[in-house]
Amino acid sequence: MFDGLHHAREPISVEVLMHYMEWLTSNYGTDPDATYLVDNREIYLVPIINPDGYIYNELMSPNGGGMWRKNRYDHPSSSCYGVDPNRNYDTHFGEVGSDPGNPCSDVHCGPYAHSEPEIAGYTSFVAGRDFRFNLSFHSVVGAVLIPWGYTPTIQTPDHDLLMEIGGEMSKYNGYEVGQAGDILWYSCSGTTTDWMYEDMEMLAVCVEVGGSDFWPLEDEIPGLRAENLWGQIYVTRMVGPYLSVEDLTFSGGDGDQEPEAGETLDLTLTVKNEGVYDAVNNATATLVTSDPYIQLVDAQSSFGNLAHWTSADNSADPLSFSIASSVPDAHTLTLTMVLEGDGFYAEEDFLWLVGEPAVLFEDDMESGAGNWIENDGYWGLSTTNFHSPENAYTDSPVGTYGNYRNTWIELASPLDLAHANQAVLSFWHRVMTEEDYDYCHVEVSPDGGTNWYQLGTRYHGNITWELQELDIPGEYCTSDFKVRYRLTTDTYVVDDGWYVDDVQILGPAAGNVAPTAPTLSSPPEGGTVQTPTPELVVTNSYDPDGGDVLTYAFIVYTDEFRTIEAASVSGVAEGSGTTSWMVSSSLSAGDHWWTAYADDGTERGPLMETGSFLVDSSAVDNGFARLALHPAHPNPFCGETELSFTLPSRQDVRLNVYSVDGRLVRRLVSGTAEAGANSVVWDGRDDAGFTVGSGLYFVRLEADSGRRYAKLILLR
Repeated sequence: MFDGLHHAREPISVEVLMHYMEWLTSNYGTDPDATYLVDNREIYLVPIINPDGYIYNELMSPNGGGMWRKNRYDHPSSSCYGVDPNRNYDTHFGEVGSDPGNPCSDVHCGPYAHSEPEIAGYTSFVAGRDFRFNLSFHSVVGAVLIPWGYTPTIQTPDHDLLMEIGGEMSKYNGYEVGQAGDILWYSCSGTTTDWMYEDMEMLAVCVEVGGSDFWPLEDEIPGLRAENLWGQIYVTRMVGPYLSVEDLTFSGGDGDQEPEAGETLDLTLTVKNEGVYDAVNNATATLVTSDPYIQLVDAQSSFGNLAHWTSADNSADPLSFSIASSVPDAHTLTLTMVLEGDGFYAEEDFLWLVGEPAVLFEDDMESGAGNWIENDGYWGLSTTNFHSPENAYTDSPVGTYGNYRNTWIELASPLDLAHANQAVLSFWHRVMTEEDYDYCHVEVSPDGGTNWYQLGTRYHGNITWELQELDIPGEYCTSDFKVRYRLTTDTYVVDDGWYVDDVQILGPAAGNVAPTAPTLSSPPEGGTVQTPTPELVVTNSYDPDGGDVLTYAFIVYTDEFRTIEAASVSGVAEGSGTTSWMVSSSLSAGDHWWTAYADDGTERGPLMETGSFLVDSSAVDNGFARLALHPAHPNPFCGETELSFTLPSRQDVRLNVYSVDGRLVRRLVSGTAEAGANSVVWDGRDDAGFTVGSGLYFVRLEADSGRRYAKLILLR
């Protein structure tokens, strides 16, 4: 299945598309979303549709600024060159918004549809594949355009769906969504989007990238790339099955919807299948955490089968967790929601600051402009418009702002937020700009001002004094953090501008750094122990502060979701290299799961990755357990997984993987294996070396002493 086609035309559009390519490749294998999309979608990225026109701009304006939009077709009957490629498609060709008769026109559509070699080649390429979605990039309006482009008075059968898709794409950049004739005040025929939708019968939109001009200033480019990343991720998600958390609410505790120390809270989710084509069957949400101050109470909810573009909630069976009363102020509470279904796996992280956060930066603008620097000398303090007396910072303290401005203030000195995995930017502002044309941007930089990324949406129009609180994600919380307020304007209407007051950055206080998570030492993952009071051993944590006396806590559970505690201890003194605890109360026979964390006396470190073991009271003379095939790790998996088994004696063994229809897929072990623990890795390939598809597989262990079975879920 060919899922998605992304292409660009203008220089900034190429930057936006290449940024998405960089995000996919650099995050593959580490970010669950990027990894899933690369493994489960076919994505075609076409950076340039008009190569000779692009090169002509470079030749004629090597320092930028070229405005040539057509290709370089040499008209035999005219001294003029070029055809507009985005008017050359065979959908209402040569009608509104294009000029078929004048080769000198910037919107000349050519002598006939698909006359231009780049369009003929491109349409042939598309027609030979079964794409589901087309996303094209132009500039410079800042909008998501849906078909029809040739008329604003007729809506497509998918109008409401396309409007909703466009609204989701633009939720972080504030782009307007609609048909070209409504947004641009002109219509055009023979366009990419209309042809893709009508002739190729796929959903299609065109994103007009924002910015101050067709050639935005160099320092605008990082923000424009960043504000268009989510839209590309989203459309790649929705062309296939994809679950996401649409809404999340708390109940319980003191009823204020805020997680606080000592509370037990229910968590109600609305889960949406974003896919516009495919159902997700057997959908579940599982709550997991490495937060040592959280005890899970009910960690999994089922949502049944979700048809495409539908939602369901777990109000009848909410998730639940407790927060330790000892959680420190400004602790970042961290939960991960694992969303699964047949052939689908994704993770979403949720973070909340518990208790009173520390004020990491504060400026009420009453002490002058010393905390800020500006790029062009226009900003200053206003004593007539402010939130708290008697000053606010504004882009135009006397009169209105000017046309074609790219003006900003930024923190004069970077802040050190490296200790925080989340922070909050709080400020009051007043906005008076030309709506849909002049924009106010809040941007952050993790590298002292070299690269900037938009935080939240763009502001425009009329906003009276209003409080804004924007989450600063952990990836921006560095030792070289900066924030800036930037105004961009076009070349027509001007207004009073942007006023900013009472800026705060809130988060966990600097100081103590929690120890790292310990790592499992023994028993081995999935191993078998011969006593109901086994010894649990971890490799010691690292204390970034140095010099703190660490103690350890161990917790054993009877369920894989870590909701039913069987035994626990805290305050175990650190050993040399490793720390151990002999479980103090007898565990029942069967599978158990366990974790541990280190405490430096001020703060607990994160939980160790969960381990598991089997308590088997029927040991044999040689000290080894009965025949056992242990749970694979990881499972589900997308690359490779480890299978381990235990033998009571040296014997012949066959360990094979089968498909659900009973076909032999891979022989993993065939021969003699030693007594005790054994393991082998399956890389998701068959005996011929070919990669197998996503789905359910069965593992069968055959030995002299019996047979054992297990299930595997492979996600591509």
